[in-house]
Amino acid sequence: MEDKEVFLKIDNRDRLMELSQTIRKELPFSASMHNCLVLHARGYASSQDFYELKAPSNNPVILSRSKGEQDAVTLFCCEAAVGLLMEGLEKTSLIDWTKPFFFLHLPVYMAEGIRALVDRRAGGQGDFQFVDTFLYSKEDDEEDVVCPAGMRVCHLGERGVRQLHAAWQYNKYVDVSKLLSFARHPTNVGVYEAGVGEVHRVELTSLQRAEDEESAVAWVALTFYGTTGMLYTVESHRRRGLARLALRVFSCLQDKQGLVPHAFVEEYNDSSRRLFSQLPGWRSITQTLIVGVKISLH
Repeated sequence: MEDKEVFLKIDNRDRLMELSQTIRKELPFSASMHNCLVLHARGYASSQDFYELKAPSNNPVILSRSKGEQDAVTLFCCEAAVGLLMEGLEKTSLIDWTKPFFFLHLPVYMAEGIRALVDRRAGGQGDFQFVDTFLYSKEDDEEDVVCPAGMRVCHLGERGVRQLHAAWQYNKYVDVSKLLSFARHPTNVGVYEAGVGEVHRVELTSLQRAEDEESAVAWVALTFYGTTGMLYTVESHRRRGLARLALRVFSCLQDKQGLVPHAFVEEYNDSSRRLFSQLPGWRSITQTLIVGVKISLH
């Protein structure tokens, strides 16, 4: 029987890396898909399956779907290939329109096509949200990263990862064991109390991992979708610049790893908008679309 599926599953890590480099030229719109491809190509993450459209095109059309129960679909193509993508989404069996799910981190130029698709396939039951996209450029960040006395910056140990999971507003979607596995790779930064010490420059090339029993006081990490997220400072240590410190270290580390540091900020989140607007190297550059199909985003 002829296979009528229009998307081909990618099982080769080299192909994932090749695609990440191909779409990097489409920044800032490709940032999330680029990072996600890199994380999976390197074996850091295994939370998604990736597919590319079989139709011949000079520009790749990529779909990724979270494993297990389908609850998130991410898409990328350049603006010139949006028509091909929409045709593929009409025909694919990879999306079950009878169940609730999310379209995550879509370029704004897909908005019209996705809205029409949701109207046809899901009876218009789509909650559309546009979020500001902040992008980091190392070229615009020439300041040294300095840690205050009595603190040190490390990758998170096990207790730090468990703290992160407990504080994360979306933790119900991700089992802590998956975060613990993900955290074995350099995809997070934590700030820890140190008994002694002076103000010191953070050495990014020799960042250590905290002991598993140590508690962090601030942290930030990559999500499974390649975005900067889960930023948090424990209440007793707020207003000391520790979130800013964690973000600055994390931004530089991502850049060194060939990732594209970026973050999404909702319209109502004034504190995060102020923080990213004041960070060296960061600026708001576009918007990104998130769609809850048969799911409220609010």
